[in-house]
Amino acid sequence: MVNLKTALLMAGIFVGAAGVGLGAYMYLTHEKATVYEIKTLRIDDMMTNLASGSLLKISLSVVVNQESNSDNSTDEVLRDAIVSYLRTVEKSELEGVAGLDYLKSHLLSGARHALGVDNVKEIYIREFIVQ
Repeated sequence: MVNLKTALLMAGIFVGAAGVGLGAYMYLTHEKATVYEIKTLRIDDMMTNLASGSLLKISLSVVVNQESNSDNSTDEVLRDAIVSYLRTVEKSELEGVAGLDYLKSHLLSGARHALGVDNVKEIYIREFIVQ
C-alpha cells in the first residue's frame, strides 16, 4: 500500500511540475497583441515617365503605423520607392481594372520593402492619369 501511495504522490508531483512548466513556456512564448496607432500619409500629385515613355500622374494615400514612422523622411522614402518603381512600368501593364490592381499590389509591396512589412498597412490610389 505504501508503494502505491508513493507512486501516486510522485505521479501527482510530476504532473503538477509539468503543468507549471507548460504554463510558463506558453506565457513566455505567447505573442502579445500589438496595438498600432495608424496614420494616413497623403502623397499628392506625383508625375513621372513610365518605361514606355508615357507620362503618369498619381496621388496616393498610404496607411502606416504611427509609432514606427514618426520622422519626416517617411514621405520622401515612399516617394523615392514609388517613382523608382513607376519608371520601370510599361503603359500596357496599367490598362483596365487588372492594371490598376497590378499597380496597387506592386506599390504596396514596394512601400513595405521601403518602410518594413509591418509598417505599411494599405495603399489607396486617389488619382491616376496616364498620357
